Amino acid sequence: MLNVIDVSNNNGGLNVANVKADGVIAKATENNNFTDGLMPLFMSQAKNSGKLTGLYHFARPGNWQVQADYFLRTAKPYLKHSIIVLDYESTVVTYGGVQWALNWLDYVYKKTSIKPMIYLGLADENYYNWSPVAKKYSVWIAQYNDMAPHYGFSPRALYGKVCHWNKMSMFQYTANGRLNGYNGPLDLDVYYGNKNDWDKHKNNDKGVDNNLMDWKIKVPVTAYGGFLVTKKKGATLWAEPNNDKKLGMLDYNKTIEITGYEKGFYKTKKGYIDPRTGVVKRNPLLDNPDIHSVIEVVGNAKGHAEADGPVTGRKFAKGSRYKAYKLRKGYLLIGAGVDKWINGAKVKIIL
Repeated sequence: MLNVIDVSNNNGGLNVANVKADGVIAKATENNNFTDGLMPLFMSQAKNSGKLTGLYHFARPGNWQVQADYFLRTAKPYLKHSIIVLDYESTVVTYGGVQWALNWLDYVYKKTSIKPMIYLGLADENYYNWSPVAKKYSVWIAQYNDMAPHYGFSPRALYGKVCHWNKMSMFQYTANGRLNGYNGPLDLDVYYGNKNDWDKHKNNDKGVDNNLMDWKIKVPVTAYGGFLVTKKKGATLWAEPNNDKKLGMLDYNKTIEITGYEKGFYKTKKGYIDPRTGVVKRNPLLDNPDIHSVIEVVGNAKGHAEADGPVTGRKFAKGSRYKAYKLRKGYLLIGAGVDKWINGAKVKIIL
């Protein structure tokens, strides 16, 4: 069994690297117009700390395909590493029934070749006939005994039974879990399997190369990250972190450096961007200066014996790429010997 937490913008201040969990499932999107601004941070923290990862879409009444496309645009940079979940609860269940969920799951599976999981409350699982879904997709059940604090991971037996699946893949047993490293409530889950079983959920079974869903951007070592415009009409640049004053537009498929995150908007040198218009890759060096990264030389650079130390004379050709291992005092470690450090101002990191 694996201990898992699922997180969203309700968990502000959480660094998932600081809590002992095997996996982290982050909210990516809701409906067709909300991107969780903390998702890139949670995903970066989880990946850097060696945790398994997943992404979920919180469904709302409305067009299932529009919501699926919106989720896929947002999840794009992370699909190679994560399982996919449809969070199907509340009013959308009575609105769309079983067919809405099946349509969403089939469509996302067709687009990614990754079989999603469906998240259901036990009452909804018992009430509706989920047989068409259960034939294809795994289930994650939510059912709480109480809303009292639960300290540490302490999986319990399900009160009641699952009617349409032979077994649950995952069980959310409290929404008020408490773990060392965070002072707020957390959703606690148990995954009934090991890491190899988890990988079967995230790996496609059609031999499709998910690199087709990936994209690259080069940004300074100190940048917050990069943004890719996925909205067909483009992305508006705003004067402030709100939707009041327009400054201009970024075209579809355009990439731009992000310098920060403020009040739910991404900040760039040209203005603020609404996260609902694209996807972001956050710079992992901001969370972990010891993470491996690929860099490209963009200026006249020479080797240094130590971080912020004297020049040793070696020259690095513009356009050459290296694997970097550490970031110290603005310098990157790229190898052994006397020329092992390079000035971070002379390179860009490839996200």
